[in-house]
Amino acid sequence: MNQINYSTFVDDNVYSNNVINLLFRIIIKWAKPFKCSSIEFLLTGSRLLKTYNFDSDIDGIVVLHKMENDECNIQELKQFYGSSNNDLCIYSNSGNLECNDRSLYCYLCKLRKNMHARNRIIELYKGKIKFDISFVINEEKTITNSSPIKNLNKKELELLIEKFIQKLELLNKYKGLPEFEEKIREKRSQIYSLASYNSNKIMLNIINTNNNINKFQFITKTLKLWAKSKLVF
Repeated sequence: MNQINYSTFVDDNVYSNNVINLLFRIIIKWAKPFKCSSIEFLLTGSRLLKTYNFDSDIDGIVVLHKMENDECNIQELKQFYGSSNNDLCIYSNSGNLECNDRSLYCYLCKLRKNMHARNRIIELYKGKIKFDISFVINEEKTITNSSPIKNLNKKELELLIEKFIQKLELLNKYKGLPEFEEKIREKRSQIYSLASYNSNKIMLNIINTNNNINKFQFITKTLKLWAKSKLVF
């Protein structure tokens, strides 16, 4: 599969659209030395449902598609997140970056990552916009070999998630062994990311079917603004 490079997103905010594409190009550039090019950037949460306000975070999922016999050298999620001991990306007095494990986290030199939530993310600001980015490595020989995840229907996406669950069940047989604990956490995080994206798509489909999308978006945006004004969101 050729590199999936979405140069435009359906988004009425031109500025945030440009920042999203800039971040995606940065990720593509980081992955190039690893000989990985089949990368997809999924927008989820309020961006997918189009319920975002001007100051809303952008939730995204970076999906690395692994092809049979390809030369891609990214094998584990820790190559995205870096060392679990590095929560800050800082410069030493000599000016050299202390975070130097070749991870995407260090490449971005961002402020914070959350490795303790069930869904691991990198949190960063780009163009004054906050991003929460999670990661998935897809090695399944499914329709995704020729089609990006965003084009999969409900049945196809749930089949892909089921394959991830089956791999997690195999790993769980070794639960308690130190060398498998990180693999289990990584697989579980990827399942949560894909399941969250799928639930957003299901919700969007139900709303569209009932022709209530405009009402839903208006009410959700209004509630967010009200909640923020009351310091509850």
